[in-house]
Amino acid sequence: MQRHTRSGFVVSATLMSAAAASAGPGDYRFWIGGIAGMWNDASKWSLTEGGPGGAGAPLEGEEAYLFNNNHNAAMIVLYAAPANPGVLDNVSIRGIDFGPTGAVDLFLSSGDNLHTRRLLVQDHVDIEHSDGRLDVDFSCEFEHATTASAGVRYRISGDGLLNTSSLIVGPDHEPWCFIQDGGGVYATAMTFRGTPIVGQPLMLQINAGEMETMSLFLEQGATMEMNGGTFTASSNFWVGNSSLGGDARLIQNEGELTAHSLLIGTALSDVGSTAEFHGGQTICDTLQVVGNAPMDPSILLLDGGDISTDTLALLLEARLEIADGTLETIDMTADALPLIEITGGALVSTGLATINAAMSIDGGAADFDTLDGQGTCTMGPGAQLVLRQSGRLRRLTMSGGRVHGGFTGSPVNPYLLGNLTLGELLTYSGGSFTTHLHIDSFDPNPISLQADLIIAGDLTIESATTGDPSHVLTARSWDLLNTYALAGGDINATLNQVTIETPGALRGPGSVNASITSHGLIDIAGTAFDAPLEVLGGLTSSPEATMLFTITRDEGITHAPPVTFTGPAHVDGLLRVSVSGQYRPTIGDRLTLLTSPDVTGLFDLVSFDLSGTVPYDLMPVYSRTAIELEVVAPICFGDTNGDDQVNFADLELLLEGWGMTVTPGTQGDITGNGVVDFADLNILLDHWGDVCF
Repeated sequence: MQRHTRSGFVVSATLMSAAAASAGPGDYRFWIGGIAGMWNDASKWSLTEGGPGGAGAPLEGEEAYLFNNNHNAAMIVLYAAPANPGVLDNVSIRGIDFGPTGAVDLFLSSGDNLHTRRLLVQDHVDIEHSDGRLDVDFSCEFEHATTASAGVRYRISGDGLLNTSSLIVGPDHEPWCFIQDGGGVYATAMTFRGTPIVGQPLMLQINAGEMETMSLFLEQGATMEMNGGTFTASSNFWVGNSSLGGDARLIQNEGELTAHSLLIGTALSDVGSTAEFHGGQTICDTLQVVGNAPMDPSILLLDGGDISTDTLALLLEARLEIADGTLETIDMTADALPLIEITGGALVSTGLATINAAMSIDGGAADFDTLDGQGTCTMGPGAQLVLRQSGRLRRLTMSGGRVHGGFTGSPVNPYLLGNLTLGELLTYSGGSFTTHLHIDSFDPNPISLQADLIIAGDLTIESATTGDPSHVLTARSWDLLNTYALAGGDINATLNQVTIETPGALRGPGSVNASITSHGLIDIAGTAFDAPLEVLGGLTSSPEATMLFTITRDEGITHAPPVTFTGPAHVDGLLRVSVSGQYRPTIGDRLTLLTSPDVTGLFDLVSFDLSGTVPYDLMPVYSRTAIELEVVAPICFGDTNGDDQVNFADLELLLEGWGMTVTPGTQGDITGNGVVDFADLNILLDHWGDVCF
């Protein structure tokens, strides 16, 4: 009488004799060899469990039973094949108890081959396989059948070879029940089952050698650790695919892991599974992470080594965490529920990445050829978001980092980044945002933000052609808290408002399709020699505002790009004039600083960086439609009466006009803003006693 468990057999001790009798003489062999013996020793085997011996070792079509029922001693069996052993029908091995007694220790080290249709190993069995071949045609099973005894352990090393159709290990809660330190393991299908209530038993460890299978399933909390060697699953490698309990775990420290499909977690379990990659290399056609519990998601953690896949899918309650190493995929999808966290290393997609999930980058890089979806992205210092073709996000929040098109420094080809479309909001408080844009007639959409843009870091938009509508960065309104460099690109504000806050800056050249309110810096030329800054709107400057006008002499040509406004321009604050190169103007020469249909206001102060070191000065000349800079003789600052000395006579003239509105540059108005006040007095006192000739 026999009780079947899956494809193996468990034969009860009390019914063993009846089982042998019903099977007929020669069908069964029972080990009665005592504490130690050789497998091929005929005296160690009996036709019945109780003896006598001398029946000979198991041969073709027979079943071999190695059961240790001795609570006081271990049983050691050294395998050596008998003459013409053939293919056994079944080998069943079982021990009892814990510790050194009650165990069965089987050593496959002679180099001889053991061939059986079935192998069943249960409870307190230790198999050392260092040489020879173990062939199991149908099912090879290792299980911990009762908690009243220790579990099983199989270790293959050296030149050992295991070849089976089906390898099933578990349920088991003993650590390291299957260890590969060398040799080769080849199975059509492998299943490792843990005991979820115990939690993640370390069931499979690969340190060296080669393991190949069509499919491997880690179920019910089973854990696989890979420290070396190679593992190949030509079909599915599933970490946690059982509805009876997830919590399976894959740990790769070194070695090479290859799978057609690597699947982490299942939607059938409320407990997530985990795959940790700390080193080595993983190659698969499909990589999928799926969870079903918000408080216990399935996680893929990469903090070393490299993962390469054709397709990456993050589904339901899944998490992707990258701290080091590189995960490279062609295509990628992420549902709305998963989370993507990158603190180091890199996530690279060379095809289409459709992300509807939340992504945070606080270091390392996310590198996409084409990014699509309605996802969100949060970036911190040290983070990089690379968009080589185009990108689409619902929300981008930056406190640092860099958004760019995959280049470092000044690229030879500026056409590296296509569209970035943000559906709701770009909040910017640090880092740099560099876009090199070229959008041809087949893809005419500009970068577009359907929300206000707040910038508190450096932002650079570069394009190949100023004024090309496909190079426009559009937001409802712009609030610049730091430096914004057009660098030939254009910006558009659908609410017709760009605000430059203190100490924000707008650097040309380029085009702004909005009116500007400036409390900060307008740098007309930026880094360009002669391209103008064009504003399709007006200007309102506050007393805190600064305008920088740059004159550059290069290869015999004077470059002094102006700023043009299509609307009214009201100036105020500081005008800074910077000159570089061998600029030697003639007294009376004029350069255009600004044009507008309606110019109002005066600069409070004009600061010329070479004043007093060159034989000329520059003074603004105001008209209704322009502001020009005229080259004048050197100015003696503080000299209000024109006698080339700064003394009490100048102070008396200034005090006579104190508080009055006067013609700019007269009656003590040293700053040239038409008002005699403390600004003029401070300049006079700063130059007190100067003699100018």
